[in-house]
Amino acid sequence: MISLKNLRSCVAARFVRDYMGHLRIATCCLLILIVSGSDAADLIRRFPYPFSHMVTLASDVDLQSPETGAAIHRLINEQLGLPISDSIWVQGMANPGTALFSGGLELNKRPVPGTQHTTYGLVVREWHRGNADHFHSWQDDAIPKLTQDFTPPVRLAKERTLVAVDQAPKQLRFIFYRNLRLNFLGVCPSDLHVVLRDDGGRSHTVGVMDVQNGLRVMVNQGKNSCVTDVLFGLPPDVGVACNKDCFDLTTLVQVELVAPSCKSGCNTLLSSITRDGFSRRTVLMQAPFLEALNMRPIFLSSHGGWTFAQNFGWPDDSELAARTAGSNYESTLVDNRRRPLGLRADEYAYQGDILKRLGVTSIWNYFLSRRNNAQDMMNLSWKQSTKNPTRTHKIFYDVTRTWIPDNVYRFDSFEHFVKDIKALNPLLPDDFVKALFCHGVCSSDQGSMLGLSLDASFSMIRRGHVVDHLWYTHLATGDSTELRTEQLPIVTTAVTKLKELGNHYYNFSGKVAAKARAWVPPAGVAVNYRNIWPQAAKHIKVDPLTSEVRIEQWVDHVSGQRIGAWPNALAALHGITIYVPDSQSARVLIDGKETKSFSRNLRDNSGRASITIVDESTPYSLVDGVPLESGGQLRALNGKVEDITLGTDQRRDYVRVTSSGRDAAAEWLPREMAMYNITHLRVAFRKKSRNEGAFFVELEMEGKRSVVLAEKGAIEKYENASRSLLVANGSEVGGWNELVVPLTDFTWPAHSAGTLPPLPIGRVKALRFGIVGATDGNAQTDIRVFAGLRPNSNPTAPDNSKLVGGQVIGMDGKPAPSIVVKANILGTGKMISTVTDNNGYYYFFRQPVERILEIAVSRGERLCAPLRGSFLQVRKDDPEIDIALNHCQ
Repeated sequence: MISLKNLRSCVAARFVRDYMGHLRIATCCLLILIVSGSDAADLIRRFPYPFSHMVTLASDVDLQSPETGAAIHRLINEQLGLPISDSIWVQGMANPGTALFSGGLELNKRPVPGTQHTTYGLVVREWHRGNADHFHSWQDDAIPKLTQDFTPPVRLAKERTLVAVDQAPKQLRFIFYRNLRLNFLGVCPSDLHVVLRDDGGRSHTVGVMDVQNGLRVMVNQGKNSCVTDVLFGLPPDVGVACNKDCFDLTTLVQVELVAPSCKSGCNTLLSSITRDGFSRRTVLMQAPFLEALNMRPIFLSSHGGWTFAQNFGWPDDSELAARTAGSNYESTLVDNRRRPLGLRADEYAYQGDILKRLGVTSIWNYFLSRRNNAQDMMNLSWKQSTKNPTRTHKIFYDVTRTWIPDNVYRFDSFEHFVKDIKALNPLLPDDFVKALFCHGVCSSDQGSMLGLSLDASFSMIRRGHVVDHLWYTHLATGDSTELRTEQLPIVTTAVTKLKELGNHYYNFSGKVAAKARAWVPPAGVAVNYRNIWPQAAKHIKVDPLTSEVRIEQWVDHVSGQRIGAWPNALAALHGITIYVPDSQSARVLIDGKETKSFSRNLRDNSGRASITIVDESTPYSLVDGVPLESGGQLRALNGKVEDITLGTDQRRDYVRVTSSGRDAAAEWLPREMAMYNITHLRVAFRKKSRNEGAFFVELEMEGKRSVVLAEKGAIEKYENASRSLLVANGSEVGGWNELVVPLTDFTWPAHSAGTLPPLPIGRVKALRFGIVGATDGNAQTDIRVFAGLRPNSNPTAPDNSKLVGGQVIGMDGKPAPSIVVKANILGTGKMISTVTDNNGYYYFFRQPVERILEIAVSRGERLCAPLRGSFLQVRKDDPEIDIALNHCQ
């Protein structure tokens, strides 16, 4: 609809500025009808161009080892080219689980088979590649909670009070119980300390300071209650420096409460003693490590487990686990009341404020199905339309995941299963249906049934429905008779449908209609987009004559985050696609600052052109402020090539290639350069004049796969490459053309089944660039930027700083501990240094964006630089700047 305000401003402006009058007024108002509607659909597309649907996954990491996860993402992300993300745990007790910490402040140093990495080292890399981007709860909840209630409560009636404690069941004695929680009625004496005794006569004293520090577990310590959470196996400034060998809480038989101030009695009563492995204090002490590593998820999904303490749900939600003979719950000492406490500020496991600090905006709850006595609101059937963002909790959005309800198909017999699946989709081949059948856990949230889930999306698309599916799955789980291997870590039926999804996304075949194209974003990006899209139109203005787009900053009413605020503006708005009269002349200003990070789209089925905001906060930069020669061989293929440095700080400004003939070309052969989960390519180039020949840039990947961006006149010679036509626009003669091109706009050559799609994902073998067909016979072109972009669902640090690090490999081919790594900060005369840990990892935390570091290790009188090159311009979080001492650069 056109508003009276817009009509008046349009008429007034054109009447004064243009004597053509009525014709221009009519044109203006017609354009306003197009771009200034009151409904989001009038101004922005439902999905990013060119997509009509969204189909992607949110996978819980249950039973998934880090090596299995790495194999899964080599297949899905690198071989199939789908930017699908996974989850991790921050803390995990189950081995070989995918978690950063094994407990307390102990990093998960389990070696990952077939690699030089520990679990925590590999998890950090997978996270910053975009293969994982959310938490499946803070912890895996693998430690049953032991709770002993005292009825009546035990009063501190004298200086020393002895309390008998029951030992843990024998099947739980192997667990390292790190948390000892004492729950009191009344106020804890300020001089209280505790003496613990086990069944072998050993004792350990927990001092006054440890008891006082334990009070931090409660945000809201009630007036008539006191809870202290004593942590074991930690440095003495954090908790009790005593591990399981020093004192074992599973064999605890007596607690002596010592409080000299209670010599004549205190109104303090011990109501219960709890032993487990998680509390708010766990989150408090591990969160700074995540912040330093810039591991900041947008959303968190709740996990099951023994206690549910780390989970989210309604405050009064709970369930009682059956005390089945032979199970851990058989013992009455094991607490069988499972409650979600993540947002209970009056409980020991409250963590909502810490998650907000990390950047979490959205939560998948665990218990809503029980409250509603119906299908879980957080798991919508694939036939239902996704609702506008909802919130169970005031400060978090709900995450809605898609599933096929359990009652849709039977798997009690092969005949029933085939009949029900055929009813879902009669077009499924018989062999495919037979391959889906399993004998155990066959619900649609299992990875073995992923093929069925994805096919449900395709079936809905074929029927003309708009699909918005964030599939609930567990990539590593599900009963299957098919043996999973490193080369094929997921079942064949899932691979078949993932390949089909790739065609809906990229249109490899060239035959996918626009109405069938499906967006496949990482899970965190999908969640953020669902939250932001309904709000965006209210804060966007489009000039109907110039196609200038202005996006105003606003405060999200749930998360409290400033959307459209720099430096995180592009990540928050990634994918927002705005209709404009002319995409080729469009300009975009976000919060008053112009950005070139958007794609210029052709007209879609509505007949309108558009632009799409593209996140550039995580670039894989091949051409930036670092001399190319520092990271590989730079040579002219035709003419002369040179790095042009304009400033005094050795920062390269651009690369120029010139020739006395009509063509000029150069080639860079990097020693080490890889890109992951790339969705767009960004290039900035210029020519002597706009019509001075045709510019091209070619990426050669492993396997002789070529990826090409080129102007008309150069692109024609790349018929067998994946390619996209560059349309130079918006620059004056001799000015810079800055373009962002989505891979989903490429034209794809035929590639046979089993071969890799021709995508810029994986190792880069060569970069070639230049100009062909210069009219005056003096070819010249400059390139300032060339990078692969991936959307980042990892919120930016408050100061926008980045992580830089890697692993040092010694002369023996093994990770090298205690190696000093130095970095010269270019242009400042300053040096920073760090030391590798026992697994050879080094990190430089909180590095400013744009800073150039010269990184090296001293080897006698020599300096050993990373294989990638001695210079690094900080653009993104990068923990893969590895140094091999037997391959010094």
